Amino acid sequence: MRMVFSSWSLENPEVATSRLTEHANKRHLASQMDLERRSYAVYPTALAEFGPRSKVLITASASITCHACAGFVGAYWFELSGGKWRLVKRHDIAALHGFFGDAGEVSQVGLANGRVGIAVKEGSVWGGLANDWLSIYEVDQHGLHSLLKLLPIDADSTGAYYACDEVLKQPPSIAVRRAEEKGEDLCMSIQSDWHVKPSKTTPGDIEMHFIAHKQQRALVANVGTPSQGAAEGLMDPALFDATHVRNEYSARYRYRNGHYVLVAGMNPVKAF
Repeated sequence: MRMVFSSWSLENPEVATSRLTEHANKRHLASQMDLERRSYAVYPTALAEFGPRSKVLITASASITCHACAGFVGAYWFELSGGKWRLVKRHDIAALHGFFGDAGEVSQVGLANGRVGIAVKEGSVWGGLANDWLSIYEVDQHGLHSLLKLLPIDADSTGAYYACDEVLKQPPSIAVRRAEEKGEDLCMSIQSDWHVKPSKTTPGDIEMHFIAHKQQRALVANVGTPSQGAAEGLMDPALFDATHVRNEYSARYRYRNGHYVLVAGMNPVKAF
């Protein structure tokens, strides 16, 4: 890291904002970074190797107090020349991701023999509605190339809807009778895991597995007035029997024409 930022240390990972924007990838600066900040904390997250004489260091920003402000991923290219490693190219802000200035979980992933990917998992919570998204880049000696952009992979609404968590904690098929707002039922908790299937030349398939816990409602009666649901702040309530339903899903994304597309299965995650 000190070959990139001479004063950087684990004890003091702050980098001046002006220093970052000086060498930024200009296309990304129109987004919601907090450019009024004096500095950002930046950490190394991955080191991609391309033979014994070429490496790319990947960095990510850490959280700040601005909710709507994006974080960023950086990339730095090194070559071994004359027995010394030299910084030959830099993108301090190669991609914008996340909220609160935090780029999210940034990690290295193998795409194929000799082809390296960077996965970015970012999340946010707005009014109790939580989502995680996955983006994948291929990194080579020329730059970062987007292969998958902001695919929703997790969702949780238990913090937003009255008694949603109570229903999802019940064993399946046991009904909970309660007053709820009419309209779309968004009570859910969906989690996923994924991996890239090994491949020889082109980036391998992304195989995803989802476990979805959702609420299934059966209308018992139209309340007609908000009085029955007043304690929960319901404006147009009805009486429902709510049941916990658990399902599993799978999805396969395939690399085509420079990007990943869904080719099999389904992704049940709702983006709030």
